[in-house]
Amino acid sequence: MSNYNIKKEMKKLGLFLIASVISFISLTSCLESSNVSEGYGLGVLQYSSKSYTPVLNSTLGIVSASNMGDMDINSCYYFYYKLDLDLPENAHAVVEANGYQTITIYDKVELDKYYLSSSLTDTSIMMSGEVPVYDAYESGNPYIDEYYFISQIVKMPSDLQLTWHMSYDGDGNIAVVEKGERYYDVFVRATKRNSSDKTEENVQHLNAYFVRDFLKNAANNERNALGSNYSETSSKLRIRFNFVSEISDEGKLTWKSKTEESVYVGMFLSY
Repeated sequence: MSNYNIKKEMKKLGLFLIASVISFISLTSCLESSNVSEGYGLGVLQYSSKSYTPVLNSTLGIVSASNMGDMDINSCYYFYYKLDLDLPENAHAVVEANGYQTITIYDKVELDKYYLSSSLTDTSIMMSGEVPVYDAYESGNPYIDEYYFISQIVKMPSDLQLTWHMSYDGDGNIAVVEKGERYYDVFVRATKRNSSDKTEENVQHLNAYFVRDFLKNAANNERNALGSNYSETSSKLRIRFNFVSEISDEGKLTWKSKTEESVYVGMFLSY
C-alpha cells in the first residue's frame, strides 16, 4: 500500500487514532482475563530461526498467527492483535520450543518501506513538488530488523500521494557537536506524486526506513569518540531527525528537528 494514511485506514479497520502511534504501540486493554490483552503493534515478517515458521519480529517480541498467510516475508506491518496467555500454545515450554508467542491478528496494514540514502539532498533548496511536514513525533521510534518505524503529520488533501525521502551526509557521517553533545543528522522530506483540489487536513503517515548502514557507521564513530568512556550497555546515539516545517511562497525552507536518544551504540557494532 502506498503512502499509508493512518487516519483513513484506522476508520476502515474500525480502530481509532490518538495523539501518537509510536507512544501507544505498547499499550494494551484488559479483556475477560488478566492474561488476555489486545492492542497495536509494529513488526517485520521473517522466518523463525528455530522452526522456519513465518513470524513477526515486533514491538511485542517474536509472535506468530494462523492468519498470516497473505503477509509477505521482509515486509513491514502495523497490526491490531489479541494475545491470550492461557492458550496451550502460549505455555512457557511451548513458547521456548517454538521461539514465539501465538496471537490473533484482527487486521493489519502493510507499510511503505524506504531506504536511507547516503547522498544528502540539498537542504537549501526546495525539492520538486515538496510539501512541508506539519509535525514529527517525539523520540521512541521502534527499531526492528534494521528498520526505523517513523511517523509524521502532513497538512494535505487526504487523497494526495506522497513519496518520502530520508538522507544523510554519507561522505563524512561525522557527528555535529553542539554544546558538548554529539548529534548524527538525518533529513526527512516529502514530495507529492499527484495534485488534488480537496480541502487540506492533518494526515498521519507511518513508514519504515532501512537505516542499518547509517547506524552501524554512527555507532563506530561514537565508540571511537567516547574512547574509555564507552559502555556497551549504556552508551547511546543522539540521532537528530530534521524536517522541512514550512515553505514560503518564494520557496524558502524552514527546518525543524527532533532528537532520538534511545539507540544503544552496542546494538550495531557487530553488524
